[in-house]
Amino acid sequence: MREKDSFLLDLIDSSEADLLVTGDKDLLEIKTFGSAKILSPQEFESIINELQ
Repeated sequence: MREKDSFLLDLIDSSEADLLVTGDKDLLEIKTFGSAKILSPQEFESIINELQ
């Protein structure tokens, strides 16, 4: 992970987020951070489509 991405992980932690949707390959490699899943836009779209 790059230093410039660390603020996003801090936001996940402080907001107790469930998801982070990003196209950043470094963050996508992490897959989870705390209780949050890190998803690509395509993965998120698939989840939304399954719910409909």
